[in-house]
Amino acid sequence: MSTAQMGLMKVPPSSTKTRKPRFRNLCVPLAGWHPADRAIWERAQQRNRLFDRAAKMAGLAAETISGRETTYGALVAYLKVNGAPGASSRPVDLITVDTMTEYTDFLRQRLKASSIHEELNRLAATLRILAPDREWGWIRRLPNAPSRAEIEQSKKRISPPDPAVVLNAALAQFDAASIKPPCVLASVEARDGLIIAFAALFALRRKNLGEIERGTHLLEDASTVRLSFSDTLKNRTGILFDIPHWLMPRLTLYLTQHRPRLLGKTKDHSGLWVSRRGTQLSPITIAMIFNDFGNDKLGRHLNCHVLRHAMASTIIVRNPGDNDLAAAALGHKTTKMVDEVYSKSASHELTRVWQRKLRARKRQLGLEN
Repeated sequence: MSTAQMGLMKVPPSSTKTRKPRFRNLCVPLAGWHPADRAIWERAQQRNRLFDRAAKMAGLAAETISGRETTYGALVAYLKVNGAPGASSRPVDLITVDTMTEYTDFLRQRLKASSIHEELNRLAATLRILAPDREWGWIRRLPNAPSRAEIEQSKKRISPPDPAVVLNAALAQFDAASIKPPCVLASVEARDGLIIAFAALFALRRKNLGEIERGTHLLEDASTVRLSFSDTLKNRTGILFDIPHWLMPRLTLYLTQHRPRLLGKTKDHSGLWVSRRGTQLSPITIAMIFNDFGNDKLGRHLNCHVLRHAMASTIIVRNPGDNDLAAAALGHKTTKMVDEVYSKSASHELTRVWQRKLRARKRQLGLEN
């Protein structure tokens, strides 16, 4: 659960039962921050020269910056509601060990341990921007902060599907739809199958899967067709995939028959995935496609994230030393996320397999005692 779902701040007791205000009305947005904090925050995102030390967040993804704003806004709202001094005081000047201990207790009533851990990490990172002259690492070491055991226990265990099973089911749906009498509904089924196949093969985030455009991301020439992303990935990395030769006949069929049928009389917008109304598919619709496909074809929940998990888990189980390959396939700059999440949190069984293979690899290299 994210900060935006935490619910009600502490409010004075009332003799009448009232509806709890929604948290987004209590979390202070950037426009409501103290002027000094807002000025520092906005400056940290603007790089005025090559080596601009004040632009500490210039290279961060928009999602990361937004998450930190929400985290700090939640703390500001808490301080306002719980009797902190007037608006002229900067919130950073009100943050003490006692204040943060109380705030952590407040979070414990609303969030699971792993979410609290992330909130405290984001808060420490945010405060290092707003008040760099102070040391904020102690926020992660509060006496009532979740322990490592609590954090691991609270994490939702992900059971990734077999990518080969997902891919085969997706291709089967495409092929079955393609031999039906030509109609919009058949083209919708074919499109959905190809979307799932792309996700199973390339492990893209939903945003990137949905934004694919011909000529921008889908690069077609006489000999090869490639899928390229240069600067829209979450981590601002670049990735390049060749479309496998066995998928090309299906992609060609989609581009020459199914896609034009879905476009109808609508002007071509270059988007690869077209709705039955001729518009480019929205992220919400893509999420619904995954959900319906998972329930109907696999008997389980399915989304882009779980397929990314499946790819990383499959690579690591085949060879624990390929965590750099798994990170590159996911578009990560480092192996940190793969090491901390994909290789150890997918399931207890995956953890045991990974550890067993890692021990075997160490024995081969003569590194195990």
